[in-house]
Order: sequence, then C-alpha cells, then structure tokens
Amino acid sequence: MNADQHLHTGLSTLTYMLEGELMHEDSIGMKQVIQPLSID
Repeated sequence: MNADQHLHTGLSTLTYMLEGELMHEDSIGMKQVIQPLSID
C-alpha cells in the first residue's frame, strides 16, 4: 500500500485492504485511494 505523507499528529492508523479500494480523505483535504498491495 502506498499513501502520500501527511500529518496525523498523535494518531497512528493502520488499514489492511484484502480486496476492493477506498478513498481516504483527511481533515486537511488530503485525498488518496487505498488499495491492496499486489504480491505476485
């Protein structure tokens, strides 16, 4: 999974994507599609 760096002061997040995708949007307007890591 690859997400651009952005601030999460004092907050750690962890997301496991097994299938599908989601759009992450934080409080400062950063948007990033999160998808499962493809290991072939």
